Amino acid sequence: MRLCIAGVLLLFCSAPASAKKLPTQAVAAQKQLQRGLELYQQQRYPEAIAALLAGQAISPAPNFLYALGQAERHSGHFAKAVEYYEAFLATGP
Repeated sequence: MRLCIAGVLLLFCSAPASAKKLPTQAVAAQKQLQRGLELYQQQRYPEAIAALLAGQAISPAPNFLYALGQAERHSGHFAKAVEYYEAFLATGP
């Protein structure tokens, strides 16, 4: 499970050397994603969910949906987790 979240973090935090500077909103969303994943790793799921929701509000992206599903599942909110997983799958990852 941690490997999966670490993979999401690696995938979305790494950028090619030729990448242009991200717009301010994308940078803010990325910071929230990183913060959310760090909190998830620390098993601070309610705080992770809050950070991930903040990032999703700034710049919606599939990676937030998957991470939210994971955090909700670990919080025992299984119905909410399924909603996030289904929304993630609907993006056609």
